[in-house]
Amino acid sequence: MLKDNVWGSKVMSATEWATGEIPVFAQENGFWVEKEALHAAFTPAGTLQSPVVFHVTGDIPAFIRMMTDYGLPAVVTDSTPQYHTVTLKPGPGVWGRAEAVPA
Repeated sequence: MLKDNVWGSKVMSATEWATGEIPVFAQENGFWVEKEALHAAFTPAGTLQSPVVFHVTGDIPAFIRMMTDYGLPAVVTDSTPQYHTVTLKPGPGVWGRAEAVPA
């Protein structure tokens, strides 16, 4: 979904995430997430069950809008000069299931 809309992405190990590494993307827009947190946030059926944190650069309103459109309410929870921290929260949306998100 976001990859199709000119977004770079990276799923990081817990070690990479802890270092505070900021990936370099060819695209202006990018997001990254810690792999273990991403997996823990979703049920085996693919439904978001707990908040998950992403770091985002570029067009923040577009990222939030796209997540919300897919039934994943997103809010900016922190900002630095390098990136914004966006938290996805479980919601009642139609696409609260990962496999139901259109490609």
